[in-house]
Amino acid sequence: QVPDPRFGKKGSCPARTPTAFRGARLTSAVHAAGRYLLTYGRDFSSGRYLVIADEKLGQVEAAFDFRAYARGPAEKTGERSYTYQELTWAAVKDWVPYISPGHRTYAASSGGRNAYLTALDLKTGNVRWRSKPLVCNARNFLILGDAIVCGYGFTAEPDHLYVLDRASGKVVQRLKLKTGPSYILRKGERIMVRTYNMDYQFKLSRKGARKARQ
Repeated sequence: QVPDPRFGKKGSCPARTPTAFRGARLTSAVHAAGRYLLTYGRDFSSGRYLVIADEKLGQVEAAFDFRAYARGPAEKTGERSYTYQELTWAAVKDWVPYISPGHRTYAASSGGRNAYLTALDLKTGNVRWRSKPLVCNARNFLILGDAIVCGYGFTAEPDHLYVLDRASGKVVQRLKLKTGPSYILRKGERIMVRTYNMDYQFKLSRKGARKARQ
């Protein structure tokens, strides 16, 4: 939990965690695999910068500015206030950062060019691959070995859970959901998916995920 001075909340981040970066406030913090992934934005529902720091928060491994991702080339006139694409989640695996920027409104508002998942080069910042659009607007995604589990959905739009090939970003499996996915977690040999109004459980399988129950 990050600090929120508006409500006097100190949060649960280590004392050394920087609460600001280039004038933006700390909006989320994730500790995983011996690293801290810190996002900074204009408010708590946004994220423009990603800072990747070591276990002791003493050294920055990389910092990314995603301003160039914020605006799509096909935004509808009059809807720009809804289509600013913020960084929503990030993870690092084998020195490769994976990020999911996007907006939380109708896909048509940005011409369907939204909710990609992107792999970056940690040293150069270059894009390794970018998935097809409309696959990742859940609050997080999950890396499982050579696969990435993510999800997309919105009001009056198709709702799906996706499995991507981690090396290429290509979709290798798609599972229909009744409502849009919010959170994706692993518990043992099951994938737990929280959607807008129900929960799903999927059983892991080498032949592909099989829906267990909802």
